[in-house]
Amino acid sequence: GHVQAIKRPTLLEVSGPLMTSFPVTHNVQYRLKAVEGGTLITFHHYAFGVLLGLDDFKKGINVGWTHIAESIRKLAESQATRH
Repeated sequence: GHVQAIKRPTLLEVSGPLMTSFPVTHNVQYRLKAVEGGTLITFHHYAFGVLLGLDDFKKGINVGWTHIAESIRKLAESQATRH
């Protein structure tokens, strides 16, 4: 994807074909907010185009985003314990 917008330290937005092999464009927004004890990440994923096999796409995309979110959490927690 391509970086659509960066507003440090509160927003990262990416758009483009991302993880699909069919004619779809995606927009992904990560909004960050300082909260007591850490950072809250609010995530929005929008897709527009021909979503072939929509049920399979939904299952796969949910598994994928869950994995990515868990990886980000683990990395952030491991970094926090180093400081």
